[in-house]
Amino acid sequence: MGVLDIFKTTAETSEHALNPSLKSRYYKANYKAVKEACLAYAKERKLHVENVDDEHRELFIKTRKFHLIITILQLKPTKTSVDIKVQIYSFIGLNKPFREIDKLYRYLDIHLTKVMQ
Repeated sequence: MGVLDIFKTTAETSEHALNPSLKSRYYKANYKAVKEACLAYAKERKLHVENVDDEHRELFIKTRKFHLIITILQLKPTKTSVDIKVQIYSFIGLNKPFREIDKLYRYLDIHLTKVMQ
C-alpha cells in the first residue's frame, strides 16, 4: 500500500489488482454456501443487510459509517469467486476500506475452503 492509500475512501478487489490483498479470492463452495457465509459474517458483526440480489449475485450490506457490495460468481460447481467493494462515509478513509476487505476475507478463509489461484 502506498502513502496516499490512507486518504482513500473506497477500495475494490479484482482479478488483476496490483495489491495482493485486493485480489479476488476463490473458494471451494457453491454460490449458496458462500452467500450464507457472507450473511453469517454480517449477522455476527451486526451489519444491516440492505439487499440480497440472487439474479446478479450481489449482497449490499450497509452501516452508518460504510457500505459493502459483495459480488459472488460461481465459476464451476465447486469453485466460486468473491469480490468486494467498500465505500467509507468520511472525508479521509484512514485505511478503513482495506481493513474491512481484509476482515471479510479472513472470515471467509476460516469458514470456507480457499482455492489457490
